[in-house]
Amino acid sequence: MRQIKSKCIVYRGVRRSETCNFSCKTLILVMLLNFNAKKLFSYDAENSSEDLSQKYARIVDGLMSLPLNIPGTKYHESKKEQEKMLAMLREVLEKRRSTSQNDRINEGDFLDQMIKDLDKEKFLNEDLVAHLIYGILLANSESVATLVALAFILLSEHPSVVEELIVNILIRSKIF
Repeated sequence: MRQIKSKCIVYRGVRRSETCNFSCKTLILVMLLNFNAKKLFSYDAENSSEDLSQKYARIVDGLMSLPLNIPGTKYHESKKEQEKMLAMLREVLEKRRSTSQNDRINEGDFLDQMIKDLDKEKFLNEDLVAHLIYGILLANSESVATLVALAFILLSEHPSVVEELIVNILIRSKIF
């Protein structure tokens, strides 16, 4: 991916005045991961002690490495991070189940629906729910981030297409 040189406005661990290089795909991935986690189980990236994006990055690194589960390898670290993430998801599930339905602030997310279905469906259990949420996060974030980054690259290389899109948007906004 192309590196974009820019002023960092808000990026963990970087002051406002410093200039840094960052990958467009990485930033999109972090945004998508936090958004998907918020919709799935009301994850709050700002107030959480767990940095989901760092865990996710280590997991993906391990998936792209040689699958040797030996201490010190990326794959081994990935497996450990996967277990930590699943443990965090199980903990969120247990907390949510222990609170009464009237006390829930985040009513309506995916996890609440899964909790309702846990009592109705015989095949569902807490471990399966944690693995489903983990799988959805993994599948959604990586593929969409890659496609959005590719779209940015292609649009930046073809300014005439951007101009045509702007014209089409302006024409449609006048019609509606």
